Amino acid sequence: MFEVRNPKLKTIFAIPNGGYRTPLAAGKMKAEGQKSGVWDIFVACRGSVDGVKYDGMWMEMKFGRNKLSGNQCVFKETLQQYGASYNWVVCYCWTDAVKVIAEYTGMEDELWTKH
Repeated sequence: MFEVRNPKLKTIFAIPNGGYRTPLAAGKMKAEGQKSGVWDIFVACRGSVDGVKYDGMWMEMKFGRNKLSGNQCVFKETLQQYGASYNWVVCYCWTDAVKVIAEYTGMEDELWTKH
């Protein structure tokens, strides 16, 4: 709904890695290239946080006391070693995710204002 205000928001997409799947569906997704450890959400545009510029942002959504899995840590370390400059964020609720995305895309001033 905010894509009209900021086209950068059109670059956000989720990666369907979690959840239960039948063995057939899981096998098909693996054959299509799905990898364990890939984070939940990617923002595929340049942005900045606290004045530091990044080429994209990876976000992982967690619940309660959950932490990053070993495969998620390896994924992050691999991209940090070989990839572009990414911002990495773990969020525990949707409001935190919205705030992080707003800051990254330069929308913090209009985040909670009514139009």
